[in-house]
Amino acid sequence: MTDRHLRILRLMAQQRQLELRNYDADHNGDAVSPDHRSPDHRQHLERAATRTSARVADAQARRRRRKKSLLTATRRQHSGSRVLPEG
Repeated sequence: MTDRHLRILRLMAQQRQLELRNYDADHNGDAVSPDHRSPDHRQHLERAATRTSARVADAQARRRRRKKSLLTATRRQHSGSRVLPEG
């Protein structure tokens, strides 16, 4: 996972959260009649926000695991090829 991919995922997650906040702000006021409120639409926005946030967390975890495994493999390669000084 590249930095660019993570930035795109984070941006998507932020947009979903913003859509949910805007929906809540627009539909929680007294000016909007109950007929125009859609619990199904809000649930859809909430699920989308949760899903994209989970994707970001999953991508970051995969990236950390990959970096850790690459670092461990590099250390193993270098530790096997070291020549200890005599004396």
